[in-house]
Amino acid sequence: AGTAQKLGRIPQAQQHLHADVVCLEESLTAEDTAPLFLGPLAAFRKRAIYDDVRLVLDAVLAAQGIACLPSLLVEGSVASGQLQVLPGYPRLPGSTWWLSGVSGPARSDMVSQVFQWLGAQGTPR
Repeated sequence: AGTAQKLGRIPQAQQHLHADVVCLEESLTAEDTAPLFLGPLAAFRKRAIYDDVRLVLDAVLAAQGIACLPSLLVEGSVASGQLQVLPGYPRLPGSTWWLSGVSGPARSDMVSQVFQWLGAQGTPR
């Protein structure tokens, strides 16, 4: 929250002088996120580039910089006040995932438990 509060007092055009960006390697080239790194985040120095989104989250929680992270991953940290969403930066819509299963009982209790857990993580449509 300290980085977000500090940046909140600085005009967005100068925020890159006061914080680094930590990013996921695939975000630099992915069709939906690359424009962020070529646009609003282009002036930020890349402090670290990771291949696992959880490592990016750990780096941000350790105050190593700002990051573009999936809302589902950070919702607990935002709710607890550990992280804040920076105003003025674009928000990308999340991917839609569909979960389907066979009708009737699953082959094992473990399959049923995983299916139920996955269903509880998303919004049914």
